[in-house]
Amino acid sequence: MLTSPWFWIVLLGGAAVHRLLPARARVWFVALLSFGFLFGFASAGTGSGLAAFFGPQRVSLLVFLTWGALCWKLAPVARTRPGVRHALVLGLLAYLAYYKYVPAILGAMLSAGENGSSLVVPVGISYFTFKLIHFVVDLGRRGPAKGSAAEFIAFLFLFPAFTAGPIERFDHFIGNRQQVASRDQLVSGLTRILVGLAKKFAIVEFLVHDQVRGVDPFVLATNPVFGFLATWHYLIAWYVYVYLDFSAYTDIAIGSARLFGIEVMENFDWPIFAVNIGAFWKKWHMTLANWCQSYVYLPVIGLTRNPYMAVFATFLAIGLWHGASANWVLWGLYHGTGVATYLTYTRWQRKRRGPVRPVALASRSVADWSVAGVATAGTGLFVSAGFAFSATHVDGQVWQRVPVAFALLGKCLGLS
Repeated sequence: MLTSPWFWIVLLGGAAVHRLLPARARVWFVALLSFGFLFGFASAGTGSGLAAFFGPQRVSLLVFLTWGALCWKLAPVARTRPGVRHALVLGLLAYLAYYKYVPAILGAMLSAGENGSSLVVPVGISYFTFKLIHFVVDLGRRGPAKGSAAEFIAFLFLFPAFTAGPIERFDHFIGNRQQVASRDQLVSGLTRILVGLAKKFAIVEFLVHDQVRGVDPFVLATNPVFGFLATWHYLIAWYVYVYLDFSAYTDIAIGSARLFGIEVMENFDWPIFAVNIGAFWKKWHMTLANWCQSYVYLPVIGLTRNPYMAVFATFLAIGLWHGASANWVLWGLYHGTGVATYLTYTRWQRKRRGPVRPVALASRSVADWSVAGVATAGTGLFVSAGFAFSATHVDGQVWQRVPVAFALLGKCLGLS
């Protein structure tokens, strides 16, 4: 999307028009501009007439517009009737499962060309589904939304944030939207966009891209020529690549939204400096982690009173968010195991030594800094090793790439 001149024309031209419009029209302008841009950017169909104009991706956007209208219309009823809220959530989850997971599973179980494998996954299905579930569930927790229908459509389809998030929350959206961008917002927004573009094209594409995209993980895993160091180099490069690429898109999304007077949520807080895996997940893809904490972890721990079950359920959801394959499920369980292990360690430490009090930066000794450095490096290596699962994921292959992932992990441990 960033390489399309239409994105920049719509973004900059739309921001200029937005400033000139009357205050009452601005939010509707953002809503219609966002949906119109996504609809125009989505792939058209084949054939002639309406079939050429409406393709599966464009139809999916109309379906999510319908889902949004349904959730908004039923909001007053869903607020007081849990059964309505549950029906909406289950309907959204069923729609997500039918299009994102059922085709992949059936495609793996049945021969090519059988039913199920030909379904086209709707564009942004996880992104829209999680936003709508947040809206519906929060009706029961916090009461009716205070925003308008135009703000809701703008929140749901905000086009700068569509490519890679963040997963905005409606209460945050309406609480951090100005009628028009201030001078400070314009300057910081354009600066943030330039930072994102520099990350994406000057660093990611120029320096890191070939080190990950130019390597076949199957060859790396099976060829004895590539050993311990080559495998670690590949996985660390993947970590750097994904972090810089993902955070670059986030920078551009946040900066672009500011041009319309909208402050969307941050998604990264320097996760590469996390000293443990628990801290890492407070800094990495924060909006997804917070969403899963609110709508998976807390409900599960409320039902089971078991933090470990809640942790694994949360990371299973995070893995499935990314893709319909055993690789992503194992990636989630890998990180869940890391967080559960760290949870056990902190519990043991509290029993042994009492609560751990943070030491001020100015008061830290050389030994403190050394321990923190080793902990940070260890966390980085643990996260990097997890990319053995995600880097080997291939769309349409549910479990066929799992042996490749474990072969890469074996090489990380020095095993042939």
